[in-house]
Amino acid sequence: MTKLRLVMGKEYDRTVVKDCFYTSPMKIGTPRQTGDLKKVVLMMASAGVLKGDRFDYQITCEDQTKTELTEQSYTKIFDTQDGEARKKVEITVGENAVLDYHPCPVIPFQNSSFEGETRIMIRNSSIFFYSEVTAAGRIAMGERFEFRSFKNKTIVYLENEPVYLEHTHYIPQKQHLDSLFYFDGYTHQGSMYCYFPDIYISSSEFLDKIAEGIESYKKKYSLSEKEILYGVTEAKKGFAIRILGNQAQDIEEIFEMIRGCNG
Repeated sequence: MTKLRLVMGKEYDRTVVKDCFYTSPMKIGTPRQTGDLKKVVLMMASAGVLKGDRFDYQITCEDQTKTELTEQSYTKIFDTQDGEARKKVEITVGENAVLDYHPCPVIPFQNSSFEGETRIMIRNSSIFFYSEVTAAGRIAMGERFEFRSFKNKTIVYLENEPVYLEHTHYIPQKQHLDSLFYFDGYTHQGSMYCYFPDIYISSSEFLDKIAEGIESYKKKYSLSEKEILYGVTEAKKGFAIRILGNQAQDIEEIFEMIRGCNG
């Protein structure tokens, strides 16, 4: 069992790592200031995720802290043979706290099986961005939907009330994952949830910025209309964005642009 316990606190008007505990092969990079946010990078001293691996993360961002949390490299889920790997993440974001959590893309290898669950507790005054990108497999190696199972659930609670739920379960042998409502012929899929206190007061402006930003990105990199497909959905509280594309980098950069749209 790989464990992570991370508490971000505030000291002398600065966000700091207040408490941290982890077990091998987990490591934490040296925190550094990036603008208003304290950036913490999660690192793994292993090539990827193997059969029987279990991950348990507990992350707390105390009141008034400002944190960016990401990972060092893509998560590679290797062949888990007749078993599976699991990951559980629990996050708490305090009053007037900011958390931008964007794990690196996940690549499920041939014959892999993975189950993940992320639960996030936020407050009315929190600012929260969460994004994730999943590949159809090792595309460059000719692997496309050759994993056995990929299951991932994300739940966001606002003041203990569930406001956003995404439950993904891909089983290539039972589903036509290249069809509409799945990957629709694309190789990468990205999901993002965002919430900030005045999101509904400025929702029209926020949505306009997203649309303008994506169109600008496509024009900048000469992407055709069909190379990036996206949609925005109003959750019970906050907004969810879904993007389909053929490059993880495109989706990640668009999500980065969206994070700046609440300014």
